[in-house]
Amino acid sequence: MLLGVAGSVAVPALSWAQNSTESAALTIQAKRQQLLEVGPQSEIWAYQTPDGVPHLRAKQGVPFTLAISNQLEREHWLHFFGVRGPAAAMSIQVPAKTISPVMVTFTPPDAGTFWFGPLLDASRQRDMGLSAMLIVEEAEALPNFVDVPLIFDDWIINDDGTFDQSFGSLEAAIAEGRMGNWFTVNGTFKPRIAVDRAVNTRLRLLNVSNTRTFNVALKNTDAILLAVDGQPTNVQPVGNQSLALLPGQRMDLLLSNIGDQVVVSADLFEDVVEVAFLLATGKEGEGVADNFELPTNVFSTPSEAPRLVPLVLE
Repeated sequence: MLLGVAGSVAVPALSWAQNSTESAALTIQAKRQQLLEVGPQSEIWAYQTPDGVPHLRAKQGVPFTLAISNQLEREHWLHFFGVRGPAAAMSIQVPAKTISPVMVTFTPPDAGTFWFGPLLDASRQRDMGLSAMLIVEEAEALPNFVDVPLIFDDWIINDDGTFDQSFGSLEAAIAEGRMGNWFTVNGTFKPRIAVDRAVNTRLRLLNVSNTRTFNVALKNTDAILLAVDGQPTNVQPVGNQSLALLPGQRMDLLLSNIGDQVVVSADLFEDVVEVAFLLATGKEGEGVADNFELPTNVFSTPSEAPRLVPLVLE
């Protein structure tokens, strides 16, 4: 995951930079991070940006250039999930211990919430922390909107902060996968994130766990569902229901009637646990029109009928 400022169980809160950019630098590296509530830090692998925000930002229809460096002792194969683009730019091989950054440029045709992570040695590299969000802003900026990324993850972690090393286990693969015993949002245990009622808060949810489904619920706010997996959907109120966020899935929500402290919880089948808090300040703004929807992404119509390829499982 991209690492930002560490969270806290005290009042100090997290906030994210909002500036869009047409280029970015990304470093793949090992570092120590506080995952446990108390106790020692853990050594994780992370995508790191110079300004430390927990995501990359691009703009719809604008060329985006990314410089990727790899400080790890192993090759990395970075893939953008859900982004329409040329194959050579969507999956990038980055050698171990790169001397010069690997450069990639593409123009995202769709606005939305996407993510990236490894294809090579994915069990180990993702479970060590390598996954992150890509935000593609609309070509025409939405007025008075602020993004709040919530990146859900689980970890198999010991009391001393070390990770279980059963990466690529056949037993786990044929069973339920590597189900974690510890949960974080944005790489932090129960982060406290600042939001401003005067602006329109767009929650961008992403589940980067390998196996676990997070059933996400919000308390002390109203929310409407704007998009699923990077594509706008029919606007619908969330109400009291929980949202089933599958591994790799994204959902965009628009908040209103935000209480002083919004509780983000997850039903993990074993129990319902609080995983993050949104701390609100300011007075409620004008909000959006009753018929508000995100601009639709344009897809070209194939000139030929799709080719059918039979796939037999036996």
